Order: sequence, then C-alpha cells, then structure tokens
Amino acid sequence: FIEDFKWLSRSDVADYVCRGIDAMVSLGKENAIKCSEPIQQLLQETSKMDPVRCRTRHLLAIAAMRIIALNVKEPKALEVTFVQQGDQDIQTPITPCIVYSGEWIEEADFYLFVDHKRLFSTSNAEEGLIVLLGAYWLFNICYAREAFNTLTVMENLFLKMNVTAPRAVVTKFINRVLKNE
Repeated sequence: FIEDFKWLSRSDVADYVCRGIDAMVSLGKENAIKCSEPIQQLLQETSKMDPVRCRTRHLLAIAAMRIIALNVKEPKALEVTFVQQGDQDIQTPITPCIVYSGEWIEEADFYLFVDHKRLFSTSNAEEGLIVLLGAYWLFNICYAREAFNTLTVMENLFLKMNVTAPRAVVTKFINRVLKNE
C-alpha cells in the first residue's frame, strides 16, 4: 500500500513523514510552536530512547500529531484519526482511520479501516499516519471534518503536497513552522 502511494505520488512518502514528524517534535521541544506539558513530558521520555527504534518512532508520531492538533485548534483530531476499538461493535468513521486495540494509544496494535472495513495492520503510529494519508490520497476521499486542519498540515508539511486548500489557521501555522525551520 505504501509502495503504491509512493509510486503514484512520485515521492518518498515514508521519508517525508519521518522528517515531518522530526520537524514537529524539534519545534515543540524548542517551544517555537505551542506544545502542552503532557506532550513535553512525552518528548523528554523519548529523548532518552534510541531514536530509530520502532517504539520511539511510534511515540514521536503521536506527539507530532498532538502538537499539530493543538496548534490548529482541533482537540478531537487524534480521536477521529486514531479510534479505539471498543468491546462492542466498532463505531469507526466512514473516512479512513487507524483503529487501535488496547487501552492506550501508546501501547496498541493498529489497523487501517476505510468505510468501516478493516484493510490491514500497521506496525506503529508512524506507519499508521503514512497509510492513513495514503488512503485519503489514493481513494480520493475528503478529510474528516474534525481532523481537516491537522490532516491538511500533514499533507502540506509532511508530504510536500498542496491538494487541499488550507483554512486560515492552517496557513498561519504552516507559515510559523516554515519561519522556524
């Protein structure tokens, strides 16, 4: 799936997302962009870990997504894109999302769902973000309303694409990020 996305977009999406996550985390650590105390604590915890380990990349992806959501005023963006699997039937959005099993997103198994259908599993949140963005792009689906700004930022800054017209808050945030890079 990632290879198809890579081929069709003519870009190394995995590398772009990895760099985008690192940029968000770096700006969050430097307080160049808004970053809440719990996210700062998570970033301090990950700074003591091996930066290339799958677990570290997973935590950094979650932190980057939370940083973006905080800055573009979408408190529910993470809940819409990463949906917790419940005990009863899963109530997933119709839009692409990553469903995780387990109590905490930081310690879970991940699956890509589109139109309430489980497509496949992903190894961590970083890979989950790649396939999530790929699903939106490959299936030509509009972003979920509650995560529109967050996903538009990732499209622009992570994938280096400009398909979706950004809202004012997104443009302002992207300009702040580019100014501080």
